Amino acid sequence: MLSILRDERGESVVTFSILMIPLVAILGLTVTLYMLIYANIVVIDATRDGARHEALNLQSVTGSTTDQVVRQSIGFARLPSAGTAVTVTTSSDANYVTVKTRYLQPVVIPRLPELFGAAPYGNAFPIEYTTTFKKERT
Repeated sequence: MLSILRDERGESVVTFSILMIPLVAILGLTVTLYMLIYANIVVIDATRDGARHEALNLQSVTGSTTDQVVRQSIGFARLPSAGTAVTVTTSSDANYVTVKTRYLQPVVIPRLPELFGAAPYGNAFPIEYTTTFKKERT
């Protein structure tokens, strides 16, 4: 029995397998974090594009709605923008236009968004951004 405990063969395999679990988890979380940062930057830029489009009243010139402009900007960044992944809300008054974009960024690690307060059984982080632009007088 004591000879089995003193035998050091296979020790590196056990150490490697114990260390790989947290290393793979850290790598997965790092990739997810970078994807979220990238998606956040894209959503901010797309929301500003949509608000600028609405504030300059470019609907009649381009034939595109604000929703289409925001979805197109998100699509150019190679993020999924079809269906319910993107929600665009536009409101305006006499002087200002406000555009709010909500984007659901999918993640690879199951149930990770739930740990950070997202909806249960959803496999996406919600990213929201709101911007307001002053309307241009024409």
